[in-house]
Amino acid sequence: MTRSELFELIQLLSAVIAVVGGIVAAYHFLRIKSRHERMAMVGDAFRSVIESLASDNEVKRLAGAVLLRRFFNPFTELGIAGTPYADECIKVIAALLREPGLPVNVQKLLADSLAYAPNLKDADFQRTDLHDAYLGDRIRQGIDISGADFFEANLSRASLVGIHARRTVFFRAQLAQAQLRRADLRDADFRDADLQEARFDEADLLGTRFDGASLAGARFQWAKNLPRAIAEKLDPNFIYPA
Repeated sequence: MTRSELFELIQLLSAVIAVVGGIVAAYHFLRIKSRHERMAMVGDAFRSVIESLASDNEVKRLAGAVLLRRFFNPFTELGIAGTPYADECIKVIAALLREPGLPVNVQKLLADSLAYAPNLKDADFQRTDLHDAYLGDRIRQGIDISGADFFEANLSRASLVGIHARRTVFFRAQLAQAQLRRADLRDADFRDADLQEARFDEADLLGTRFDGASLAGARFQWAKNLPRAIAEKLDPNFIYPA
């Protein structure tokens, strides 16, 4: 690690500590607080994190992005009482990922945070920037984005390995080089999507729509319920020709 990288890490850790300093101090009193009081404290923490995300200071925004995922975990001081702010966090993340010019580091942290959300079903991710996001099964198995809307979203090089995405909308989305291996994509909508060099190995494609999609280089080895129009064009390596 270079001196510059070490300095940036120290800055980030300092910002995280600054944002949650009061929260951690109050955490020791949560057991004697009523549920209403605990909810109020978590609400104050949520507003504090949102303020840090709205800052012009990139380090503070990074700290806020790191802390957001703690609202998804019922075992943290920010996720008590049944993660009451989980849905709000998803909406905040989606809104920020639509923001033009979002710093790459902030974008990556926010996008990866979605893998910790308890439920992404039917969520609205239209026109979000999720490139390089890791929503695959590394964090936990069987992440469910069924029914979610990724209209014109950027999921280039994203990992969606093993994801449940039944009826999920990827209409006109960018998924070049995305990893969709072993995904449940039944009735998903990939119309007019950019799927060049995407991997669909072992995915379930029953009822999946690919009308107008760019498929050059996409791989479908051992894919289930592969549409005949695609199967007929695959080369011996199960790759769609350019």
